[in-house]
Amino acid sequence: MKRYFTSGIGIILFVGLLLRLVDFNRSVWIDEVWYATRFGIPNWEVLGSHLLLDKSAPFYQITMFFWVRIFGDSEISIRLPSLICGLSSIFLTYRIALESIGRRVALLAGILLALSPVHLWYCREASPYAMVVFLSLLSVYAFEKLRDASAKSHWYYIYGGSLLCAVFTHWFAGAFLIAFSLLGYFTDKKAKWPIIKLNTLIGIVLGCFWLFKLKCGVWPTGDSFLRAFTPLEWWLLFSHWFPFANSLWSKSQPYHLGNILNDPAWCLSQVVVMLIFVRGLMTGLRRRKTFGGLDYLLYVCILPLFLLGLTLRGYSHIYIERYMLIIVPFYCIIIARGATHFKTRAVEVITITVIVAFSVLTLITFFIKDARCQWSVYKPNPGWRMATEYFIGQEQIYNAPGIIFVTSPDEEVTYYSQRLRNAKQPFPDVRIIAAFYLAENGRELQFIEDTLRQHSANIFYVMDNKHWSLPVLARLLKSIDADKRFHLMQVEFFKSLRIFKFYVESNELVV
Repeated sequence: MKRYFTSGIGIILFVGLLLRLVDFNRSVWIDEVWYATRFGIPNWEVLGSHLLLDKSAPFYQITMFFWVRIFGDSEISIRLPSLICGLSSIFLTYRIALESIGRRVALLAGILLALSPVHLWYCREASPYAMVVFLSLLSVYAFEKLRDASAKSHWYYIYGGSLLCAVFTHWFAGAFLIAFSLLGYFTDKKAKWPIIKLNTLIGIVLGCFWLFKLKCGVWPTGDSFLRAFTPLEWWLLFSHWFPFANSLWSKSQPYHLGNILNDPAWCLSQVVVMLIFVRGLMTGLRRRKTFGGLDYLLYVCILPLFLLGLTLRGYSHIYIERYMLIIVPFYCIIIARGATHFKTRAVEVITITVIVAFSVLTLITFFIKDARCQWSVYKPNPGWRMATEYFIGQEQIYNAPGIIFVTSPDEEVTYYSQRLRNAKQPFPDVRIIAAFYLAENGRELQFIEDTLRQHSANIFYVMDNKHWSLPVLARLLKSIDADKRFHLMQVEFFKSLRIFKFYVESNELVV
């Protein structure tokens, strides 16, 4: 029987690996460029500037700074650390559930995490989220080892090191520092004070670091893409985004209670999921083992409670779903426990079958939407690499740099322009692409004319990312269509990107 369960987690990890390798080589997007490439952190000076002035926690960027200098910054290379951390997270989730609950729950939790589009998404992305999940799980595993009176001393080093790295990979991992302190106070006397001392030390280091950042004028909240964390957001996080990954049911923000009530199937699915979740929590709270329901209650709720408190204090830009990824493994364990240990074996089999079936269906829907460049877990990565290859080919035809105007930030095309040239050098005398971000000021056409005069060019391109949702493109195309000097030559499509190629007579741009 033990061999069966051991081979079971092996199969789960293998399937998880195959799923995460799908489209692993897709184009990078702006966050990956800044987090994990030489373009984002080209030298020590820029790295130091990020440490002091950037809002993001620094450990992931420091890791990737050295990683890309050893293994390069290709798409596969920069995503490998996330893939490794993601697979390790599946294994740690299995081990934590195995030692705290039992083999059936452990296997089901591993399956749910392996099939989760939310977890899969960030295992294929060069960003800190998969790493912070792994480090948080490792700190939880080490913490639970330390609560055993016979624990060996090396677990203190694993616990302290992994927790410190987790907190400096994403600030929200600090919620686990609170949970460990609360649980550690009631643990065995032998481990109690060393745990409290380690937590205090990590808290002091974190506090001093942020005091210095605040002195430098850095504030951790307020980004425009963040929003308030309300009770409705909490409900949808646990009943929609975690289990269905915005794929089986795709809903756009802002969320309202009316949206849920007007879709009976979506509403019923949320209620069923939450009933299973609550049953999993309640089953754990009735257990008397050291690692029981109270632990999981804290691990899965401490961060949402913290953000809810900040929202009530008036902070309205603190939350986006991916910030909660660190609690997904514990959510899977609680769901797995809620689906098992029924008095009737048939009820348990039916419940597990339905949950796994919906997980598979959600995953299939996710891959279909991803292939169609539709929004699911998050907006899909456009075909920046293909678009840049197109521009380089255009330069070969005209023996002149492409003048490109983009309706969203241009970091991806600039990154690929530099990387493809350094790797291939296809044309010895080709010049760097000139990319210009069209600011929304009502003078976009005048800006294009001035730029073309400056570069003595009469061919230019306008590139639009349909998932950026800026109104500037429609206004610009209308202005160009009304101006008889400009002629549309070609329209190209590269996975969510549209490229409009225009021609204008040189003498018509002379002042």
